[in-house]
Amino acid sequence: MSDPSSSAAAQLLYAPNVQHNTLTLTSIKFISSCFAGCVAGILGLTNLAGFGLFLISMLWAAFCVYVVCCKGKPGKYMPSAIGASVVAAGTGKGNKSGNGNGTGLMELLNPGTDNAFTFVLVWTLFYGIVHVYD
Repeated sequence: MSDPSSSAAAQLLYAPNVQHNTLTLTSIKFISSCFAGCVAGILGLTNLAGFGLFLISMLWAAFCVYVVCCKGKPGKYMPSAIGASVVAAGTGKGNKSGNGNGTGLMELLNPGTDNAFTFVLVWTLFYGIVHVYD
């Protein structure tokens, strides 16, 4: 039989709340990458300057979510990637970073490939619209 502390620790994150938080974080990152793509295209940024703007916008969005939404404790609202698989497996043993004690910073800082592709798509769209006849 498992000890009660490990099973209680595994239940600190309620799955529907974590799912909602993940969906909200994904939406914030998507909107941020679209806005950054618009700005990069309108300003006519090319090459590394455009990707630098993307990096800055993703860091700014992560900082805002960290301060405003998570109140400086992202591990309380989202599991870390390793701990989520442990808790999802239902064992509650091993790495317990998914029980609310993890940092959760990787989920905030990871821009995701879909957001990077969205940034490039919107960037080239607005660059083409604004600077096509320059």
